[in-house]
Amino acid sequence: MFDKFSIDKYKYLKYPKSGSMKELQELMALNDIPLNSFYANKFDKISPVFERIFEKRRLSYPRQLVGELIVKSKPVILKIKNYHNRTRPHKAAEKFGIKVEQFYMSSAQTPAFPSGHSAQAKLIANVLSDLHPVHTAEFQQAAKNISNSRLAGHVHYKSDTDAGEKLGDDLYEHYKKNA
Repeated sequence: MFDKFSIDKYKYLKYPKSGSMKELQELMALNDIPLNSFYANKFDKISPVFERIFEKRRLSYPRQLVGELIVKSKPVILKIKNYHNRTRPHKAAEKFGIKVEQFYMSSAQTPAFPSGHSAQAKLIANVLSDLHPVHTAEFQQAAKNISNSRLAGHVHYKSDTDAGEKLGDDLYEHYKKNA
């Protein structure tokens, strides 16, 4: 499904350099977001977020398709994460002598950049929007909530979630051309 997805352009995608003033600014901006473990936890599991929309609308949830999108996109996302190997905010903050409290999430144990949750949520929202265009706004809002939950848990920088959303759009375009 994503075997031939090229990560080349993501090798050149930039985020604030480690130890830079821009990184410090991102950390300070993250600290301005109230730590919200309830919100972070509510949107941590991607598939159930979308499944709730289908239940609410009394539609049949394409569980197999969503599961496949998550499983098959993961290696691409991990390749990019491992290429950049960006430190999570709470660890990076130590270099500056500041504290960024985070909500521990077992899903946040890989490098930070880009946000995999943001990428997968955007990919899924776009695919589901093709299947049920009338619910596009709900799917896109769900993807945004998932992305924002990573900020609310203080496990990602804003540049991580922005890049993740862009990656999700690119994964979707690849999926559309190759499905």
